[in-house]
Amino acid sequence: MLRASSRANRVGHHVPPTLETMCGENGAKGKDLAAHLQWLVDNGVIDKNLHDWATELRFLGNDAAHELDPIERQDAPDASELVDATLNYLYTYRRSFEDFKRRRSQRKHVGK
Repeated sequence: MLRASSRANRVGHHVPPTLETMCGENGAKGKDLAAHLQWLVDNGVIDKNLHDWATELRFLGNDAAHELDPIERQDAPDASELVDATLNYLYTYRRSFEDFKRRRSQRKHVGK
């Protein structure tokens, strides 16, 4: 079994602040990261799948911060990809989809 490398631990330490920033920029309320993530899903900012991803990333970050469970090398790139995918969804794809819907709606109203 591959055990934690310094890179894997660094990834683990960067996950919680990234998630906290994401929550803050999206207006999340609550006493801790778990509550912030729940607020995001309860208020339609993220869906349940992204909430599940972020929760697992939160657990990974806790493990790294408190040295509870060493982060395995293969988990570091997965964690990075999941963080990137979550951020891309929130800041790129969601906005692109809203723009797409707005343009289509405008064209439909022009044709009437």
